[in-house]
Amino acid sequence: MKNLFYLLFILLSGTCIKAQVTTLNYNIVVAGENVGTLVATKTIQEGKITFDTNSTSTIDIFGKTTITTSLVVVYRKDVLESSVYTVEKDGSPYDSTTITENNGTYSINRKGAISSFPGPITASANQLYFNEPKGISKMFAELEGIYKDITETGDNAYLFTDPDHSHKNTYTYENGILKEGIIDHALFNFSIILIK
Repeated sequence: MKNLFYLLFILLSGTCIKAQVTTLNYNIVVAGENVGTLVATKTIQEGKITFDTNSTSTIDIFGKTTITTSLVVVYRKDVLESSVYTVEKDGSPYDSTTITENNGTYSINRKGAISSFPGPITASANQLYFNEPKGISKMFAELEGIYKDITETGDNAYLFTDPDHSHKNTYTYENGILKEGIIDHALFNFSIILIK
């Protein structure tokens, strides 16, 4: 009976692997003013890595506007398996992209427009919070469903370029973690700054 107990303990403890969770918190800053927060979480469990990012910000450009974003990206064996990105403006749907992988091809649904994309995708934008992109020249952008170029500009600093627009984002890292991102937006620039 004692041996049966030990055998069951060993078998069950192998199936109850605790997830490794890392959470990073950022302030969202426009023109020197804190306008919101972003929380990025990386969960590693049972051969799968899930990147979950949520943000809320309120900006006052032509009246107050609250923007919320949610992005959940799942990787299995270092390959993107799925991604769901939603953006709301003042509580109403504004933009969305869902990406699913099937036999090495990705189906991308952006606001109802469906396209396909050859795989595999091994590096995407939501990883940028947790992984300094050393040695990576292209990164898949989950919202737009396209690759963007990455150029190392100096010690732990990178330029992320949108090939369809002139937008250039700058990312600075400390100990492999995103310390600050300066985002070039159509209407205004904003920064995400790691809260220590």
